[in-house]
Amino acid sequence: MLTAPWWKLALIQGTFFGVSMAVCWRLYDRETPIAISITLWVIAGIVFGVIMGRISARNNQQIIAASGLTDRDEIQQAARASRRGPVPADPHIRQAAHKMAMQFLVMSESQRKSSLACFGIGTPVYLVVAFLHSFWWLLAAAVFAVMFVRTLRQSDRLARRVIDLGPAEELSEAPREYGDENHRHHQADHE
Repeated sequence: MLTAPWWKLALIQGTFFGVSMAVCWRLYDRETPIAISITLWVIAGIVFGVIMGRISARNNQQIIAASGLTDRDEIQQAARASRRGPVPADPHIRQAAHKMAMQFLVMSESQRKSSLACFGIGTPVYLVVAFLHSFWWLLAAAVFAVMFVRTLRQSDRLARRVIDLGPAEELSEAPREYGDENHRHHQADHE
């Protein structure tokens, strides 16, 4: 989906958001007529999709630009390698994956505080709503709790991936703010 146009991302994200929220809301609120609920969540899905589709496409373009690649297959290989899996044997793909991982790390850090605030506040709010209104809200609380933990761990995971993908001679310059223990561990792996 990294190379997908904004409208395709909007369609996928908006549909997922609209359908999942319509189902969850219907479980919570059975008094609102179904036609009104569907109409509201279709509109919400369209708005959400347009906004998130454009944001996602812009972020994807920044990641692709950081890689320096133009071939769609190479972009997909580098994107996959920037997140997980074995380090690519092809130095061209490895370098592009390294640059992508660095861009993911920069983007993650720029959104970290707001994401932690959102998920950190949302989790207890949804827990309270679950106990006051309907236990179905526990699903939202669980999703927010998982996203909170994922956000907490993401920078360290990306920093380790940047180190793994970087050339051996650059390991001494790897990001140290994510812990000298991780840096020493990965540096030892590459020597």
